[in-house]
Amino acid sequence: MPVQGRTRKELRQSIGYNLGALKAGTATGGTTETLIDTKTLRGGNDNYNGKFIVITDATDGTTQETPFIDDYIASSTTIAFQQALSFNVDSGDTYEIWDSTYNPDAIHEFINQAILDVTGHVYDPQESLSLHSDKY
Repeated sequence: MPVQGRTRKELRQSIGYNLGALKAGTATGGTTETLIDTKTLRGGNDNYNGKFIVITDATDGTTQETPFIDDYIASSTTIAFQQALSFNVDSGDTYEIWDSTYNPDAIHEFINQAILDVTGHVYDPQESLSLHSDKY
């Protein structure tokens, strides 16, 4: 059985980097309505307004939400969301900021659909010994 070498998150991020539409980082704090990152976020006020942000809760590593960014305050490197999250943003939570042109949830779905479409077409689990030979 083949082993998938990359997660859907890694595939999504790779697509985002190749499109030049993704900035990723790790939160240093926040609330259900804000994210703070004193290490990665740069730019002036409102620099990230209107973009998508994918936030993954580090507590379980799977809880993920994608709100819009309502406001960015450069002096405190704080991002405010248009709608509150179901979890509190804590230090260690990862995030991806996507240009508003590319919806990361849609890209994630395209990856899922591509995986479903190639299943059974790309990998053939049947092995035929008639295809193997030795030099004699």
